[in-house]
Amino acid sequence: MIRRLWPALRHDARGVSAVEFAIALPVMLLLYMMAFLLSDMAACNRKVTITARAMADMATRYSALSTSTTATNSIATIMGASEQILTPYSTSNAMVRVSEVCALSTSATTVQVVWSQVQNGTALTVGNTFTVNSGLFTAGSCQILSEVQYSYAPAISLGTNKSLSFYDSIYMSPRLSSSIPLS
Repeated sequence: MIRRLWPALRHDARGVSAVEFAIALPVMLLLYMMAFLLSDMAACNRKVTITARAMADMATRYSALSTSTTATNSIATIMGASEQILTPYSTSNAMVRVSEVCALSTSATTVQVVWSQVQNGTALTVGNTFTVNSGLFTAGSCQILSEVQYSYAPAISLGTNKSLSFYDSIYMSPRLSSSIPLS
């Protein structure tokens, strides 16, 4: 009986496309999920960069900033804008810090923190100094330092629960004055 059915089964191609589909489907789904994850990570990283730039840009538009939440030049309003910029990513995973740093009059590569405000993190300690690349400051000049750090957890874990940390910072010179006091 097997000898009689074998030639007929050998040339039967009715189930070939179903078998090919069953083999290709998991591979195609995996490729689709990986492409989604990579594009989502790239989008989140770009949002971090845009947020850092926007925080510095908004802070440098004022000649002075206020800690009052009702003032038009409020640092809280500027920091609150980060929530809109980071959308659709949660700001609970983001540390947004805006600080003013001034180069020491003796060195353009050593800067000192004048003030620092942070959302979901630790502010820089006022008076602390740190070194920056040469050419970024002139001796005695002040700039706004904006930093954003985001802990990205992928929407699809694919067997791992590790999160990635995206970070960006930018220095920007004040537009209307040589420094921007915070009161």
